[in-house]
Amino acid sequence: MNILKLSAYYYPEQIASSHLTDDLEEALVKEGHNITIITPRPTRNVPSELEKEYATKRIEERYGGAIRIIRFNMFKEKKNPVLRAFRYILCNFVQYIKGTRVENVDVVLAGSTPPTQGLLCGLVAKKLSKLKGRRVPFIYSLQDVFPDSLVTTGLINNRSFIYKIGRMIEDKTYDYADKIIVISEDIKQNIINKGVNEEKIEVVYNWIDTEKVKPIDFENNQLAAELNIDSQNFRVVYAGNLGYTQGLDTLIKVATKMQNEKIDFIIF
Repeated sequence: MNILKLSAYYYPEQIASSHLTDDLEEALVKEGHNITIITPRPTRNVPSELEKEYATKRIEERYGGAIRIIRFNMFKEKKNPVLRAFRYILCNFVQYIKGTRVENVDVVLAGSTPPTQGLLCGLVAKKLSKLKGRRVPFIYSLQDVFPDSLVTTGLINNRSFIYKIGRMIEDKTYDYADKIIVISEDIKQNIINKGVNEEKIEVVYNWIDTEKVKPIDFENNQLAAELNIDSQNFRVVYAGNLGYTQGLDTLIKVATKMQNEKIDFIIF
């Protein structure tokens, strides 16, 4: 099977779900599938040397050619939300043009970051179906429910213009998708409540390779020794994205109130 994937970020960029992407691609290749990935040149969380190395790269291959990566130039992602949104839209436009020109596509696969990515891939699958005279299905991997995530963090309310636009994008994406993969029963129920047919939803929990990542005894933990962590203390550990939506202020308030207790707060 030939899979087309349009990604906003890709290796060597580091994002929260990098290990999920790597594991999934490795498994698909082992099953005999081929993957074409269309993505911007890497600029997020990569050193300047790598940025320069990838500045002129257009075609790459992994797994002996089973994965083919098509890159295009794009300006670096900014913190300004307006510029970031403009970059997303511009990337989506380029990916649509390039994606609809790929030959031998059996299925289109998309993630949910940024929020427009699913709609983009739905449109690409629709266009490819028309061009090839056969159905090209679209599979949507939903990791984050937008715009609900903005409402729950207080960035917008459900009467705002952004929310209404976000809901239109969300509904259209679900309509285009042949299958929607969600990571919890809660998310499944959320989109069922929005009118999505339950038959097109599959719950697949996020995973970790337990051969690579597994518990070790505290006395053998080199990081604990390096950070001088007391083995007798209770530990609160968080590893992952740390931004506005993670509520760092709440953690700081808790840690401040408990600073006289034998508790270590450890953040990666």
